[in-house]
Amino acid sequence: MPKSSDRSSSSAHRFKPFKNQSDFIALLCLSGIISIFLGKILALSSPILIPNYLLSLLLVISIFIFIKKPILGRALLLIICCLTLYVSSSNFQNSLKVYGQLFGKEVSLVGVVQDDAAYNDYGDYEFNITRVNFAKSGEYLPGRIRVRTKQNIAVYRGYKIYVNGTIKPALGARTGSISYSSVEILQQNSSQLERYRLRFFSSIYSSLPEPHASLGIGFLAGVRSSIPKDLQDQLSRVGLTHIIAVSGYNLTIIVLAIGRLGKKLSKYQQTIVSLSLIFLFLLVTGFSPSVVRAAVVCLISIICSYYGRKISPINLILLSAFITSAVNPTYLLEDIGWWLSFLAFFGVLVLAPTVTNLFYSGTNQEPGLLASVFIESLCAQIMTAPLIAHIFGTFSVISLVANILVVPWIPFVMLLVLVVGIFGMLNLNSVIARLFYQTPKIVLTPIILVIQRLSSLPWASVQLKLSQPGMISCYLLIGIFIKISRNRLSRNSNRAL
Repeated sequence: MPKSSDRSSSSAHRFKPFKNQSDFIALLCLSGIISIFLGKILALSSPILIPNYLLSLLLVISIFIFIKKPILGRALLLIICCLTLYVSSSNFQNSLKVYGQLFGKEVSLVGVVQDDAAYNDYGDYEFNITRVNFAKSGEYLPGRIRVRTKQNIAVYRGYKIYVNGTIKPALGARTGSISYSSVEILQQNSSQLERYRLRFFSSIYSSLPEPHASLGIGFLAGVRSSIPKDLQDQLSRVGLTHIIAVSGYNLTIIVLAIGRLGKKLSKYQQTIVSLSLIFLFLLVTGFSPSVVRAAVVCLISIICSYYGRKISPINLILLSAFITSAVNPTYLLEDIGWWLSFLAFFGVLVLAPTVTNLFYSGTNQEPGLLASVFIESLCAQIMTAPLIAHIFGTFSVISLVANILVVPWIPFVMLLVLVVGIFGMLNLNSVIARLFYQTPKIVLTPIILVIQRLSSLPWASVQLKLSQPGMISCYLLIGIFIKISRNRLSRNSNRAL
């Protein structure tokens, strides 16, 4: 991963996308993202199907031209990519028009449970289904549908279910919502991977008391369903909800921390450790979309680093955003979590190095591990705060203090909980293993105490609704801060030379 302690500041250069490879990657990714967005707001009146053989032929031609004439080849590749993504996004929007005829009507559907089911604030059992078909006709229904039911029923990822109820519009990346639904389990076909995942959670619950076990799993996997409601409210009041959401940047911070701790390891060993950690994290979280996004960011960076290729943080973020939004346009167009993830990545990979250089420039010291984790986590929260205030209208006054006291310890808690879960699955009962089972409790106890004490303050949280211009102004100010800081560091570096 790009290191936040890297004090080198690249000199400003002219943007030449058709001559400079790095600039072309940035232009291609940004143009592709804009094309996907245009596919929604300027969707074609009817779908257009592009044959795969024609698309493959155009790509081969553009690569051949690129070998002979790089500038012309890049221009052709850019045009093909943008047109393809625009048509694909437009076709996807056209496929969702069927919902306009369904909203407000009773439907009978068959789908597969996508995520962990949980009880919401109203006592409803809630989960999402994908691979949806109409029960009678078998016709495919695109998108993801939220299901809420009052039934006393337990479903898990991979279960095939029958749902009957009235479908209504839904916010975010969901294309519809069914409340007060009738649910029937058709097939309990959870994968072997899901069974191992549930066994992993079970081993943590058997090793730690409550609420330590639920909070630890919340930190590690973003599963908040079992966290007591009062503790969830306390986390919200002190501005720490982001640490129990599978935001993905937690994985980024852990990989960064492993990179710092593993400086004595060879490049090959660091790569194997990082890839293993990413794979374990994906297994534990059940391949949650936000963690998959973080894994894409980490994998691109790790692969480039292993082969000695440098990739700028901006290009890394743009490339990851381009890949994920191209795979599923809903992320870019509707999913607030997608935006929060990449804002957090920007905070970790761009804002954090700027802040670190500002404080440590001109000294011979490097930030310690705890200081680095704190700066990265705080910068991630700074980047997400304006969007959260705009969407949800809340701001935690005590957030800064809470983050200073709690956030630096979160990666260590996540690693400890991960190890405890693995030890439990392996049925390790040695004296050393039993002692290690208690280490997450030792760290989590003061964290829970800090959360409870800070949340009890009457002024801990206030209502703050940012308008859209206000939110944009906040991000402009952050951008200006980064630009001024980097220019100043560049000037100081030139004087030193």
